[in-house]
Amino acid sequence: MNQSVVKALKIIDLFNETTSELSLKEISVRTGLPKPTAYRMLQSLESMGYVMRTEAYDQRYQLGLKFLELGHLVSHQLDLRQIAKPLMKRLAEEINEAVHLVVVHGNHATYIEKVDSNRALRLYTKVGKSSPLYIGSGPKLLLAFMSKDEQLTRLNELNNHHKNP
Repeated sequence: MNQSVVKALKIIDLFNETTSELSLKEISVRTGLPKPTAYRMLQSLESMGYVMRTEAYDQRYQLGLKFLELGHLVSHQLDLRQIAKPLMKRLAEEINEAVHLVVVHGNHATYIEKVDSNRALRLYTKVGKSSPLYIGSGPKLLLAFMSKDEQLTRLNELNNHHKNP
């Protein structure tokens, strides 16, 4: 594997719903990269539009608009969403509950489409969000219908990842 690519992707992986902005120091500490290395990686990512600075003087970074562009391209390439959407809408109307379309991606499940219910109290999910296969009803269903061998393999990989991130 190309270590520069791995380092850059480790930086990108730090950004999520709860951590939308990070300083150079936070990125360095969380990735284990020396500050100069993290800074060089951030400069490259910034020049390509994958990250952007929120405030030039305090070196805080957030994901760049390139991800929005790529996400849009990916969403249009997923024919499954287009096929499923009318069926999901009909099901959501019949049961008056949210309906999610979730796919397996490695050891995680990724939400690729959703139809909300009309109820006042709703489950909050976001298209594009991934979670481990043991968290949430959709991911658990995917896991439940795998073969026993595949279930064990994926859960062991998740367990090993948590022990050795």
